[in-house]
Amino acid sequence: MKSRCGRAAVTGMVEAVIGSTDCRTADSHWRLGAGKAGPTECPKPEDLPADCASPLATRARLRPTSDTSGDFMRLITALLRSIDLGFWTAALTLASALTLQPPYAEAQGYASAVISYSGGTSPASGYTNPTSALGEPTRFTGGIVYPSVVTPFNPAFMPSEILSIGAGGHLMLGFDEVIRDDPDHPFGIDLIIFGNSMFTDSQYPGGVAAALAFDGGVIELSADGTTWVTVPAQAADGGWPTLAFEDTSPYALTGGLNPTDFRAPVNPALHWSDFYGAPYESLISAYNGSGGGVGIDIGAHGLAEVTAVRISAAPDAWAHIEVDAVAIVASAAPATDLDHDGVVSGADLALLLSAWGASGVAADIDGDGSVNGGDLSLLLADWSP
Repeated sequence: MKSRCGRAAVTGMVEAVIGSTDCRTADSHWRLGAGKAGPTECPKPEDLPADCASPLATRARLRPTSDTSGDFMRLITALLRSIDLGFWTAALTLASALTLQPPYAEAQGYASAVISYSGGTSPASGYTNPTSALGEPTRFTGGIVYPSVVTPFNPAFMPSEILSIGAGGHLMLGFDEVIRDDPDHPFGIDLIIFGNSMFTDSQYPGGVAAALAFDGGVIELSADGTTWVTVPAQAADGGWPTLAFEDTSPYALTGGLNPTDFRAPVNPALHWSDFYGAPYESLISAYNGSGGGVGIDIGAHGLAEVTAVRISAAPDAWAHIEVDAVAIVASAAPATDLDHDGVVSGADLALLLSAWGASGVAADIDGDGSVNGGDLSLLLADWSP
């Protein structure tokens, strides 16, 4: 039986199935956490040769926000360099990328500054822009190459979405606010690190987890940027894979109506390996609205507050690691904050209106079985000044 490994099917030898190109690699791999059976390996999307990972000379990333002007120019550039797509195919791809996804604005509550970065030995080629680790995690990946939703089986993989750190390298991030050890944070978790770990799919495209693909990475915390405390037994590029929406399929191309909360942790009493072999619905229920990631209680490491986070790969690391984002956990948000950005605004209104008449969605704020005027009234009553 084939096992889904990102955009590669493992059938005795690793063969990438992006487009019609036959792309094989043996020199750069990532590890699959296979529990007691031990790890196995398969290539990451960013490890594939450039002509396999993308048919475009310029890879473009579209993370939908309220302002897509910069992405628009990058998309135009990519389209002009990809004549093989055909004019109409390119035009339709551009139109869908710009219009079919709801807006999600990057908000406060995430790493906002790169203090220092060293790529180390052999980071993934093209994945060395440290600003890729700023802001919120990626919800939509692939740009115009493979536009798709980020799920536990389809991680962020574009160069502008994740940063790579090779052996001996590091990334140090700062924040606009102090991260505090807050008992009001869910499960006592105060910050969350997002890499691009993913589950392999034993029943592709059914979304049945068979193993976790991850790369490791050392996590260190500091209250003053000088003295550092190492977080043991947790890997920066590991743990729960990123989940963008609660209500999409494992390989969805468009977003759903229930975006997850990137600033809410998964219950630390649960372990991803407990869901190997479980149906996709059971796996998603374990997230319980969280966007995944590696949750850290800074108080458990003797810290009352943190101002900087350092992520590094050991000098003898067996793989380069990737970082998407670092989030500060938020206290419980009102139900009307549908996009979990900390404010009730036009983005939430857009989500509510797009779900009008639907049932079983987050926009049914009053729980009466339908998104209607009652929910609209509640949202407007909580409108942020």
